[in-house]
Amino acid sequence: MLNDLKITESLVHKAVAEGNFEKAVTNLTELLKECRSSVDLICLKIECLLKAYQFDEAHKFSGDIMK
Repeated sequence: MLNDLKITESLVHKAVAEGNFEKAVTNLTELLKECRSSVDLICLKIECLLKAYQFDEAHKFSGDIMK
């Protein structure tokens, strides 16, 4: 399981480096299922949502986090 998380995290970083923010969001969503309280992953997901022009989703996600 830990190996799977590390692989998914490396896919996130690769997607961000390539500018594929939608793919990064997909992988971050999977990571956050297991690492719900990771502030770094939460912030990165919001950043990727914004860079992917998914403003409504970023707003909804950040609102859910604040609850």
